[in-house]
Amino acid sequence: KRAIGLPGDTIAVRDGYLWLNGARVPTTTPASLNREAHDRGPERPARYEEMLPDGYAHAVHNLTDLGALDNFGPYIVPPGFIFFMGDNRDNSLDSRWAGMGPVPVENLIGRAELIYFVRPGCDPSACMSRWLKPLHH
Repeated sequence: KRAIGLPGDTIAVRDGYLWLNGARVPTTTPASLNREAHDRGPERPARYEEMLPDGYAHAVHNLTDLGALDNFGPYIVPPGFIFFMGDNRDNSLDSRWAGMGPVPVENLIGRAELIYFVRPGCDPSACMSRWLKPLHH
């Protein structure tokens, strides 16, 4: 998951796009991807980059603008909490989900630096390229 909101920030999602403190987060033009997704068969998500206010850009995959969490908020992040969202926006149980919510700051222990496990049965061309590689540039 990616930290999207700090205490006091207002988070919203409208038609699949992230809004932070009343402004839509800028994105690049979506590109269509084709991928196999488990036993559900092919998926065709849109992939685009989101540019957060600190200048950091990251990839987002969006399957539909009609997903259960494609319209969310506005939600004000309470003091002592951080709001997280997954990059695979339509397949992520993140802070938008009532069963998760924001994460208490004291639960943060560090930054993820590498992947050390890939799920069994994962296609090597899709998964192994990430094996033991940094998660950031």
